[in-house]
Amino acid sequence: MEKIYLGIVDDEPIRRLGIVTQFKQSKKIILSFELNTTREVSGACRKREPDVIIAVKEQAFTNQLLLLQDIKQRFTNVKVLMLMHHCTFEEMKLCKDSGMDGVIISTCSPEEFVTGVDYVLNCGNYFHPCEKQKWMVRSEEDMRRYEHWCKVLLSEREADVLKLLSEGLVSKQISDRLAIAKNTVDDHRENLLRKTKCHNAADLILFAFNIGWIKPINPDLINSKNLYIPKPPPPCGFSDGSPWFY
Repeated sequence: MEKIYLGIVDDEPIRRLGIVTQFKQSKKIILSFELNTTREVSGACRKREPDVIIAVKEQAFTNQLLLLQDIKQRFTNVKVLMLMHHCTFEEMKLCKDSGMDGVIISTCSPEEFVTGVDYVLNCGNYFHPCEKQKWMVRSEEDMRRYEHWCKVLLSEREADVLKLLSEGLVSKQISDRLAIAKNTVDDHRENLLRKTKCHNAADLILFAFNIGWIKPINPDLINSKNLYIPKPPPPCGFSDGSPWFY
């Protein structure tokens, strides 16, 4: 029986013990090392190079991926499988782009856990199926929406109308404020809905907050659980001293 040498990186001792216990049940798994942080991996690999490293996601995730990239360049035969409690579409893509050999979610079954290790070693990349996690599918849809949003350009007058809509004004009040006809305001509203693919004014305002076109007067009043605030900043988006619209 071909042996698989395994390295484990996890800063939580109890969870690490559970992982070790799980793999000790398999006669083909031999533990090369168990470490607290990714920074210790390079030295451990020099002493006893594993076939597969299971790395639990650390708080400094981006730095962790850079360290693991370096490990894979130094030890070309080593496979790296990321173990994550949850994983957004963005993080999954980042793992793939960084050259990781797989991602597995910690809520999977013990059988799938062992299968994932065997797969990355003998077959190829193993990424936990997205369709099993509805939240990941939603994140992917959000990312597609965000990519569309970034391409939307508003005219100066459309931006004025959107800002006043966010303040709770109706079309008649906006027409008085901007000194334009109510029908013109309605035309601008229709253009805003068409460009952003929103269904109504409420969706439009939510869109404006999400993309960063409108800066909340008091962010504490916004229920962040109902907002998807994308991490990438919008082109020419607002910041201190910069315009709210582009």
